[in-house]
Amino acid sequence: MGLPVSADGLEGGKDSRNMNGCMASIETMFLLLCLVLLPGCSGQQAVAVYANKDSPNTDSTERAIALIKSDPAGPVPAPQLPPDFVSAPAAAPAHMPTGDGIVYSVELSAPDMPELAGAFKRSSLLYSLIDVHPQTLTGLEQRLNVSLKTGRDILHSNGYYEGSVLGRIEPSDRLSSGTAPGPDGNATAAGRERPVDVHVIFTPGPQYRMGQSSVTWPKLPVEGGRLPKSLADVGLPVGAPAVAGDVLAAIDRVREAFRNQGYPFAVIASTRHILDRNTRLLESEVHISPGAFVRMGGVEVHGDHSVRPAYFTSQRTWQPGAPWNQEQVNRFRDSLRRSGLFQSLDIAPAQGEDASGLRPIVATYTSAAQRIVGGSIKYDSDFGPGVQGLWEHRNITGQGDRLRLELPIWADMQGLTGTYRLPFFLRSDQAFIARAGLLNQHTDAYDLQSAAVSAGIERRFSASWTGSVQGSLEAGSIRDPDEPRHEYMVLGLPLGMTYDNTGNLLDATRGARVMFSLAPYTGEYSGEFSILRSRIDAQGFIPLEKDGRLVLALRGAYGTVTGAPAGQIPPSERFYSGGGGSVRGYAYQSLGPRNKDNDPLGGSSVVEFGLESRWKISAEWGLVTFLDGGMAFEDSTPDLGDIGKNLRWGAGVGLRYYTALGPFRFDVATPLNPRNDDAHLQFYISIGQSF
Repeated sequence: MGLPVSADGLEGGKDSRNMNGCMASIETMFLLLCLVLLPGCSGQQAVAVYANKDSPNTDSTERAIALIKSDPAGPVPAPQLPPDFVSAPAAAPAHMPTGDGIVYSVELSAPDMPELAGAFKRSSLLYSLIDVHPQTLTGLEQRLNVSLKTGRDILHSNGYYEGSVLGRIEPSDRLSSGTAPGPDGNATAAGRERPVDVHVIFTPGPQYRMGQSSVTWPKLPVEGGRLPKSLADVGLPVGAPAVAGDVLAAIDRVREAFRNQGYPFAVIASTRHILDRNTRLLESEVHISPGAFVRMGGVEVHGDHSVRPAYFTSQRTWQPGAPWNQEQVNRFRDSLRRSGLFQSLDIAPAQGEDASGLRPIVATYTSAAQRIVGGSIKYDSDFGPGVQGLWEHRNITGQGDRLRLELPIWADMQGLTGTYRLPFFLRSDQAFIARAGLLNQHTDAYDLQSAAVSAGIERRFSASWTGSVQGSLEAGSIRDPDEPRHEYMVLGLPLGMTYDNTGNLLDATRGARVMFSLAPYTGEYSGEFSILRSRIDAQGFIPLEKDGRLVLALRGAYGTVTGAPAGQIPPSERFYSGGGGSVRGYAYQSLGPRNKDNDPLGGSSVVEFGLESRWKISAEWGLVTFLDGGMAFEDSTPDLGDIGKNLRWGAGVGLRYYTALGPFRFDVATPLNPRNDDAHLQFYISIGQSF
């Protein structure tokens, strides 16, 4: 039989509650007796035993479903505790600092349920106040009782409505720091008490699942579109775990579906949830108040007039007269923010319709500074110390264009690069990009002096897909270890395609990136040559904790040159591996074919792998461990045997300091299978993650 649930409790028969209460009292007394007697049988005298008072047979436990609340006034609020609990194994006893008061450690048991353990560690008073010692045992008991209620909420938020959390306080075999045992084994120094252990035991029980759900609304002023009729229509199917956060997220998606079908003011009018203990199912009823039906108009701009209204119109993602679509409005806002033209930006529907019955979108902005000057100091084992200067002029013509000059200066490399970007070139989703640069570089692989220019277009096909095509010309002089200095010239038509759904270029915590380039080149080196150079890079980011505090990052790359042997093309077009951007622990460009003097020659193909665990210890600091592998090969298509036999591996640790610009990176790496001339350590310092 289903029981309707509200924030005030559950509906049910009085007689069943009385009978359940009697049975709960008998079971509780028996449980307390067992927990007190059993430790004594093993030689440990328990100080106190505690349990969450609401047993599975009482109204109180059923009332916990009120974590998923009805809100007749508007949208459903967030649950009392965050539902995105993360994996974390039950830890050894926590560190016990010295000081006045009762020193305690926490031993947590949540068999096969690391998400419960991790959530309890982040949310409970026992852990958050472990360095603040209670003055009395009563104070510790109160702290434990509050934490047990937190543990019960964690169970319910994860769908374990029949679960329980028990607690026990008992003397510890350990002595607090600076305390010496007396003849009777008790602490004697400074009158401090022997520390105590607090045991917390989770017993989850069965996890409840989603049953049937419904979404209802009053008669719409304009019918049409595909509106969800159940939570299953927005990604929460029957049979899914009844996790509070997932239910709330699905309800929010219901509201967004209405906002994308012409109803920007849709709100959740009420919700009703029914917990059926016979079937262990949670059934949900959602009622929507859709509000007025709205058709989208043009763009009204309010700001300091430094950005032309035509710029906003060119970014528009909808056609006037179409039903309101909040997703298109969000894309419009995100595109404007990516431009870097605005210090602040607000996008909202106008208060009313215009003369044609359409509702404009109002953009209110404060422009960012048009000119910026910046610089940075860098260091790594490849190039040594270096500095980089930056100058940028934004919105030169009022169309969102910008000119950027960069001047990197290292001991072995100096350059000057200018980039001009004009958005909305011929289309609203297309930009024109032109570059020109000078480069002077001295490495073990080659000496190079060159000038290069390129121009092309970049088009955004969707929120995740971007493509580009450009023409390029590079010319100069170059010398590799086995060849005298040559004048060279390379003419190319590089094509590129990128998929990126990470949302963060410098510090991704979830999602994936795939970058593919295909570039036909022709030119003159020691003779004429024509080649096809291609490369694919794939990166994946897996959050091991849903809040992004622990992330597993992986990367792989493969590149090849066909059409001519590596020795017949300029060294700058060959493949190299090793260094901070590929295989840390090895010198820059050092992995690959080498001559008799062990100077790198570059190859016709490259294979690389990388793996990082990124742990954000606090809001400012993070720790990284990593493993990199890679090698450049003479053949354009090396076989798997050559790859497995010749790969070089490096490993290390890194420190991250998180700033507004991105994480500041300091990595230390060592080669795992070094050659005779490889250094023991390599250092890398920069802004942003390694990939």
